[in-house]
Amino acid sequence: MAGAYTWTGFDYRGEPNPYGWPDISNHTGLMDVCGFPKDKYYYLQSWWSDKPMVHLMPTTWNWPGQEGQPLRVIAFSNARRVELFLNGKSLGVQTMPQDGHLEWQVPYAPGRLTAKAFTNGKLMATDQIE
Repeated sequence: MAGAYTWTGFDYRGEPNPYGWPDISNHTGLMDVCGFPKDKYYYLQSWWSDKPMVHLMPTTWNWPGQEGQPLRVIAFSNARRVELFLNGKSLGVQTMPQDGHLEWQVPYAPGRLTAKAFTNGKLMATDQIE
C-alpha cells in the first residue's frame, strides 16, 4: 500500500484537474463520471482481486494510417502468464510479475487484438479489442 494513493473512486464535476478551463471535471478517479472503469481500475484489480482477469491497453485497436507502426500494448492480469494474439497469430507469452504489468511492441494491423491469461496451463480470462 505504501506509495499508492487514489484521490477518489469516481471522477466528479468540480476541481478541474489536471486540465484547466474549459474542463469542468476532476479526472483522478478509478471510474469515469458514468461509472465505467478506467485503466487504473483494472491495474489495481489485478493486484487485489482473486477473480481471474486480464485487461488490455490501449482500449481501442482502430488506428487508420498507422499500419506497420509499432504500438505499445500493455496487459494487466492476476494470472501467471499472458499470451497476446493479433488476428489469431501469437505475439508471444510472457510471465506476469506480481503487482506488475506486461508490455509488447505490436506493429499495427487492422483486426482483433486478444489477450489470454493462464495459470497452471489453464485459461483463466480473456480480453480483446478490435
